[in-house]
Amino acid sequence: MRTPDRFRIRPLGEAVRLAHSHVDVCAQIGAAFFFASGFELRIEFDEFGSLTIAEAGVARMTVYKNFGSKEDLIVATLRREDKIFRQWLTSTVEALSTRPADRIRGLFSALHQRFSEEGYYGCAFIRASIEFPDPRHPVHRAAREHKEMIRSYLRGLAAEVWRQKPDCPC
Repeated sequence: MRTPDRFRIRPLGEAVRLAHSHVDVCAQIGAAFFFASGFELRIEFDEFGSLTIAEAGVARMTVYKNFGSKEDLIVATLRREDKIFRQWLTSTVEALSTRPADRIRGLFSALHQRFSEEGYYGCAFIRASIEFPDPRHPVHRAAREHKEMIRSYLRGLAAEVWRQKPDCPC
């Protein structure tokens, strides 16, 4: 089956070859689809299996065995993206400065740079929470957990500043 151009995944290349497992490959391909087109992408789960085979050589059975539904794939994709984002955020912010106040400024500078990059489609987690508004839905919960992590990380940075400067009115 030839992959339709609207679903062709261009940026994966080497990354697919370096993925640690078939599950990672599926989640990475899911990310390319979902982050560019939205989670409510009008593609049947069976069609996704065919496209995954075409793009990365992952057997259709691997897709079905590891993901019972498109929503399961979306949750796996969000969890993968969350892990990658956490690693990027903490390493980038900590590399910018050892001073807590500078790290807070660095966080916003790093986010600005990331969001300004070519090919950035917007926050996948915000998109997921909008497209799956029920707070009990697993996709919404995965998106909420990511945002809670960001808030927790920022609170931790602020607490470090507060410990160093308890008189600061900031």
